[in-house]
Amino acid sequence: MVHRSLLRVAGTAIAALFIASCADYGPTDAGPLFRVTPNFATIEPGETRQLGVTLDGQPAEVTWVSSNPAVASVSSTGRVTGLTNGYTAVTASLNSNPTMLISSSITVPLLQGTAITPGTDLAIAGATGSRNLYRVRVNAGATSLVVRTSGGTGDLDLHVRFAQVPTLTANAGGTAGTTGCRPYLAGNNETCTFTNPATGSWYILLDGYEAYAGATLRATVVYP
Repeated sequence: MVHRSLLRVAGTAIAALFIASCADYGPTDAGPLFRVTPNFATIEPGETRQLGVTLDGQPAEVTWVSSNPAVASVSSTGRVTGLTNGYTAVTASLNSNPTMLISSSITVPLLQGTAITPGTDLAIAGATGSRNLYRVRVNAGATSLVVRTSGGTGDLDLHVRFAQVPTLTANAGGTAGTTGCRPYLAGNNETCTFTNPATGSWYILLDGYEAYAGATLRATVVYP
């Protein structure tokens, strides 16, 4: 018969071996955490965006480089400026260890249509079947965007969409959803309203359901 004290000793030894083996496979040091914010960004031509980097949660001293400076340039402080349509990787290298690199993917979209100034009336006219494209810039912090056509004779259809040229069939009934707005009413008096609109370019397509003239287009952006 094995004495109970020997069993206790054996059990303690086995437990110690188990703990030691677990310690061998425990978490390992993953090294410093190097991050860039944001990882991806769309920056329109002429727009700027500040990038930031941290090392283990603290601001880090880095050197910035754009892989395609013709598309977007970057300053020594990490401010990116969109220049022309295309893609670039903006890379930060850690000054204290230049082999540590991290990049942000930057896309500069192709802007289309005629830019209009928010809060001003634009005289509009078009033939039956015409397609006239405009765009309005909404900056960060806007609480609403209202696009309205009014007055004149004939019948136009208003289409509004964020970041993309509107289609002629999306969102009939004036729903201000992610695909845009299309009131689809008779005449020229149509309105699209967006609450807390996204930052960037909103495209406005005027479709000549019938020839129209003497009408007005106005985009109003409201900020706090």
